[in-house]
Amino acid sequence: VEVDLVPGGGSGSRPRTPRPLADFEPARAEVNAKLAALGLPELTPAMLVAIRLYLGTMGKNKYNVALRAKAGMPGFEKGLEERNRGNTYVQTLHTISAAVKSLAKIAQSVPVWRGVAGGLPEKSFLFFDAKQSRISHSLLTHLDKHGIRGGVEICAAGCSPKEAVSVKWGTSADVGVVFEIQAGVQRGAETGAFGDYPEISEITYPPCTFMQVTGVRVKRNFVM
Repeated sequence: VEVDLVPGGGSGSRPRTPRPLADFEPARAEVNAKLAALGLPELTPAMLVAIRLYLGTMGKNKYNVALRAKAGMPGFEKGLEERNRGNTYVQTLHTISAAVKSLAKIAQSVPVWRGVAGGLPEKSFLFFDAKQSRISHSLLTHLDKHGIRGGVEICAAGCSPKEAVSVKWGTSADVGVVFEIQAGVQRGAETGAFGDYPEISEITYPPCTFMQVTGVRVKRNFVM
């Protein structure tokens, strides 16, 4: 397991601090009480471990690499072999997805934001260079044959109900994108209580979430 304890390694405000799983048992018990009230299965200890791993540096450095490589995104095959040593973490990814979907069933439907830093190539809308981007598919500027405009995020998508947090991430490079997501029946999971930075109130959408574009606007040096 990799850890990132350097200053600014996570939210940018303070370094990560190692914590035992026992610290998160009260939050798991609270979640399970809500699930039980709806007659739903509990968030298991294995799911707790998976969420903790994803919200740490394993998510960005290992799991997302595996998902993007298997999705055929250029540049990630090398990372899969060198960084992951060929490990696709199949079981862990299934457990993360199950945990996120379980938590989403008791989440509130609220607007959230997701900041992505990177560059925008010419003649395309929200299509980043796959070697640099954290977005897995382009979000098309035109409607497809079904009248839909949007794309699929291959990896789990971390968001926040606090716009300023996402704007900070989205403006950490010369050009950025901030997604303003209006939740509906499909809601993100409230994972903030299980992360290292609960103050950002993280909301996580499961891998392969489709995002439909309803509008685009430019604010300062980033697209929303």
